[in-house]
Amino acid sequence: MNTIEGKDFEPELPPKLLQIADNIRATSGRAFLVGGWVRDAMLGRECRDFDVEVYGITQDTLLEILSHFGHPNLVGKAFGVIHLTMRGLDLDFSFPRTENKVGEGHRGFLVETHLDLSFAEAALRRDFTINAMGVELPQLELCDPYHGREDLEKGILR
Repeated sequence: MNTIEGKDFEPELPPKLLQIADNIRATSGRAFLVGGWVRDAMLGRECRDFDVEVYGITQDTLLEILSHFGHPNLVGKAFGVIHLTMRGLDLDFSFPRTENKVGEGHRGFLVETHLDLSFAEAALRRDFTINAMGVELPQLELCDPYHGREDLEKGILR
Protein backbone atom coordinates (compact mmCIF):
# COMPACT_ATOMS: atom_id res chain seq x y z
CA MET A 1 0.00 0.00 0.00
CA ASN A 2 1.34 3.45 -0.85
CA THR A 3 1.06 6.42 1.49
CA ILE A 4 0.16 9.90 0.28
CA GLU A 5 3.91 10.58 0.20
CA GLY A 6 4.36 7.67 -2.22
CA LYS A 7 6.15 5.51 0.33
CA ASP A 8 5.44 1.79 0.52
CA PHE A 9 3.57 1.05 3.75
CA GLU A 10 2.84 -2.42 5.01
CA PRO A 11 0.38 -2.02 7.87
CA GLU A 12 0.41 -4.57 10.63
CA LEU A 13 -2.97 -6.25 10.39
CA PRO A 14 -4.07 -8.88 12.87
CA PRO A 15 -3.92 -12.35 11.26
CA LYS A 16 -7.39 -13.15 12.64
CA LEU A 17 -8.85 -10.11 10.86
CA LEU A 18 -7.38 -11.37 7.59
CA GLN A 19 -8.78 -14.86 8.28
CA ILE A 20 -12.23 -13.35 8.87
CA ALA A 21 -11.92 -11.41 5.59
CA ASP A 22 -10.97 -14.64 3.79
CA ASN A 23 -14.04 -16.37 5.25
CA ILE A 24 -16.26 -13.47 4.16
CA ARG A 25 -14.84 -13.74 0.62
CA ALA A 26 -15.44 -17.50 0.65
CA THR A 27 -19.17 -16.76 1.05
CA SER A 28 -19.08 -14.28 -1.88
CA GLY A 29 -18.93 -11.30 0.47
CA ARG A 30 -16.52 -8.38 0.59
CA ALA A 31 -14.86 -6.72 3.59
CA PHE A 32 -13.46 -3.18 3.70
CA LEU A 33 -11.51 -1.44 6.43
CA VAL A 34 -13.04 2.05 6.65
CA GLY A 35 -12.75 5.33 8.52
CA GLY A 36 -9.78 6.37 10.61
CA TRP A 37 -7.74 3.27 9.85
CA VAL A 38 -7.64 4.12 6.13
CA ARG A 39 -6.80 7.77 6.74
CA ASP A 40 -3.98 6.82 9.12
CA ALA A 41 -2.61 4.22 6.69
CA MET A 42 -2.51 6.85 3.94
CA LEU A 43 -0.43 8.97 6.34
CA GLY A 44 1.91 6.03 7.06
CA ARG A 45 0.66 5.60 10.64
CA GLU A 46 -0.28 2.36 12.36
CA CYS A 47 -3.83 2.30 13.68
CA ARG A 48 -5.52 -0.19 16.01
CA ASP A 49 -9.08 1.01 15.33
CA PHE A 50 -10.46 -1.65 13.00
CA ASP A 51 -13.87 -0.79 11.55
CA VAL A 52 -14.92 -3.23 8.85
CA GLU A 53 -17.83 -2.70 6.47
CA VAL A 54 -19.19 -5.94 5.01
CA TYR A 55 -20.96 -6.30 1.65
CA GLY A 56 -22.83 -9.09 -0.08
CA ILE A 57 -23.71 -11.34 2.87
CA THR A 58 -26.48 -11.37 5.45
CA GLN A 59 -26.19 -10.55 9.11
CA ASP A 60 -26.78 -14.21 9.99
CA THR A 61 -23.94 -15.31 7.71
CA LEU A 62 -21.57 -12.76 9.24
CA LEU A 63 -22.57 -13.78 12.77
CA GLU A 64 -21.85 -17.41 11.88
CA ILE A 65 -18.40 -16.49 10.53
CA LEU A 66 -17.54 -14.32 13.53
CA SER A 67 -18.68 -16.95 16.03
CA HIS A 68 -15.69 -19.07 14.99
CA PHE A 69 -13.33 -16.32 16.22
CA GLY A 70 -14.99 -15.13 19.42
CA HIS A 71 -18.32 -14.01 20.78
CA PRO A 72 -19.94 -11.49 18.42
CA ASN A 73 -22.07 -8.88 20.15
CA LEU A 74 -24.84 -7.21 18.17
CA VAL A 75 -24.37 -3.77 19.76
CA GLY A 76 -26.21 -1.73 17.20
CA LYS A 77 -28.93 -3.90 15.74
CA ALA A 78 -30.71 -0.88 14.26
CA PHE A 79 -27.44 0.18 12.61
CA GLY A 80 -26.21 -3.31 11.70
CA VAL A 81 -23.13 -3.09 13.96
CA ILE A 82 -21.50 -6.21 15.40
CA HIS A 83 -18.65 -5.95 17.91
CA LEU A 84 -16.16 -8.80 18.20
CA THR A 85 -13.66 -8.97 21.04
CA MET A 86 -10.76 -11.36 20.97
CA ARG A 87 -7.58 -11.41 23.07
CA GLY A 88 -6.23 -7.87 22.85
CA LEU A 89 -8.27 -7.05 19.78
CA ASP A 90 -11.57 -5.24 19.27
CA LEU A 91 -13.23 -5.27 15.86
CA ASP A 92 -16.41 -3.56 14.71
CA PHE A 93 -18.29 -4.91 11.71
CA SER A 94 -21.11 -3.07 10.01
CA PHE A 95 -23.20 -3.27 6.90
CA PRO A 96 -23.62 -0.63 4.22
CA ARG A 97 -26.23 1.86 5.27
CA THR A 98 -27.86 5.13 4.46
CA GLU A 99 -28.73 7.94 6.86
CA ASN A 100 -31.48 10.49 6.38
CA LYS A 101 -32.00 13.48 8.66
CA VAL A 102 -35.54 13.27 10.06
CA GLY A 103 -35.26 15.19 13.32
CA GLU A 104 -33.11 17.46 15.43
CA GLY A 105 -29.74 16.72 16.99
CA HIS A 106 -27.32 13.85 16.51
CA ARG A 107 -30.05 11.25 17.07
CA GLY A 108 -32.43 12.69 14.49
CA PHE A 109 -31.45 10.28 11.71
CA LEU A 110 -33.25 7.41 10.05
CA VAL A 111 -30.60 4.73 9.51
CA GLU A 112 -31.25 1.81 7.18
CA THR A 113 -28.91 -1.02 6.24
CA HIS A 114 -28.94 -2.13 2.61
CA LEU A 115 -27.14 -5.29 1.57
CA ASP A 116 -27.27 -4.27 -2.09
CA LEU A 117 -25.51 -0.89 -1.81
CA SER A 118 -22.20 -0.44 -3.58
CA PHE A 119 -19.21 0.88 -1.64
CA ALA A 120 -19.58 4.27 -3.37
CA GLU A 121 -23.28 4.51 -2.47
CA ALA A 122 -22.62 3.62 1.17
CA ALA A 123 -19.68 6.04 1.39
CA LEU A 124 -21.99 8.96 0.56
CA ARG A 125 -23.09 9.09 4.22
CA ARG A 126 -19.55 9.75 5.48
CA ASP A 127 -18.78 13.20 6.85
CA PHE A 128 -15.62 13.92 4.82
CA THR A 129 -14.08 12.54 1.63
CA ILE A 130 -11.02 11.46 3.65
CA ASN A 131 -13.34 9.24 5.70
CA ALA A 132 -15.12 7.86 2.63
CA MET A 133 -12.18 5.71 1.59
CA GLY A 134 -12.00 1.97 2.14
CA VAL A 135 -9.34 -0.69 1.86
CA GLU A 136 -10.61 -4.06 0.67
CA LEU A 137 -9.38 -7.04 2.63
CA PRO A 138 -7.39 -9.13 2.39
CA GLN A 139 -5.68 -7.70 -0.72
CA LEU A 140 -5.38 -4.11 0.64
CA GLU A 141 -6.84 -2.48 -2.46
CA LEU A 142 -7.87 1.17 -1.98
CA CYS A 143 -11.44 2.14 -2.89
CA ASP A 144 -11.68 5.93 -3.08
CA PRO A 145 -14.84 6.99 -4.95
CA TYR A 146 -14.75 10.64 -3.76
CA HIS A 147 -11.03 11.41 -4.08
CA GLY A 148 -10.29 11.37 -0.35
CA ARG A 149 -6.64 10.51 -0.95
CA GLU A 150 -6.22 13.63 -3.10
CA ASP A 151 -7.94 15.77 -0.45
CA LEU A 152 -5.71 14.27 2.25
CA GLU A 153 -2.62 15.09 0.17
CA LYS A 154 -3.80 18.71 -0.16
CA GLY A 155 -4.90 19.01 3.47
CA ILE A 156 -8.49 19.70 2.44
CA LEU A 157 -11.58 18.73 4.43
CA ARG A 158 -14.45 18.37 2.01
